[in-house]
Amino acid sequence: MGGIRIKVNTGGKRENKYGFGAALVYYAAGVCGLLSLIPALNGVDSSPYMVYPAAILVCVLLWASFCYRRPLFYLLLVLILLGEGVTAFLMRDRLWEQGTQIAASLAGETNLSQMTVTLLVMTVMPLLALFLFLLEFVLRKHLLVCLLPFLLDYRRLRRLKKMKGEGCRKVYARFLQMLHFCGCMKGWDGTEPDFAKETAKQLSWMKEEEICKMQDIVSQAAFGPSEPQEEQETFVYQVYCKAAQGMLPSLKWHKRLIFCFFKAYA
Repeated sequence: MGGIRIKVNTGGKRENKYGFGAALVYYAAGVCGLLSLIPALNGVDSSPYMVYPAAILVCVLLWASFCYRRPLFYLLLVLILLGEGVTAFLMRDRLWEQGTQIAASLAGETNLSQMTVTLLVMTVMPLLALFLFLLEFVLRKHLLVCLLPFLLDYRRLRRLKKMKGEGCRKVYARFLQMLHFCGCMKGWDGTEPDFAKETAKQLSWMKEEEICKMQDIVSQAAFGPSEPQEEQETFVYQVYCKAAQGMLPSLKWHKRLIFCFFKAYA
């Protein structure tokens, strides 16, 4: 007999009001955004030409197989977990060494020398992709919060570029704020006659002469009859960058995040 026919979708496709393409872009951007935090550590380097294409490939395989081929998705889960286990076993000494060095640096116990951690990142990346995928699946929301590292890094670069464009007086003001944030030269306003000498004592990698020259250029900009030349402006910014890069390794991990991403000092 005639009546209302109700069609129930029993397939493996997942409902997604944003569409397959948009969801995949959000997911891949989230994974790459969190991976971008690792090279942001001072002294850590990895190959973006290996890490990010591999991350995007893993994201595409996971998302597409989950939406359209569930058996393939479960096979990928097994292969990723097995691959992670085999890699961790075969490369355990190297991975452990790099991991402990990074952990000690974040805790402020040691200064991290320049090191390449492409293998470590490539090992962690599939687990990160799985974690974000399962989290997205549980919450049924797109993890736009994963884009936060990209947004913070973009904000940091914009503030540094803006500061450089505003001239040496602004750079010098930020230089003083940075010193005070790191616990150096508190109570000094940067105009004292022995400011350069005392700063060079507290910042061993800085030279008294370059800080004196920095002060002279800023004084010329503030009180002189003419504006500083472009190379003088560049010199002040370079001294600022040198001070920032030297102070960063000595900070605790949470102060490093504030220093770079919230204060945008470096």
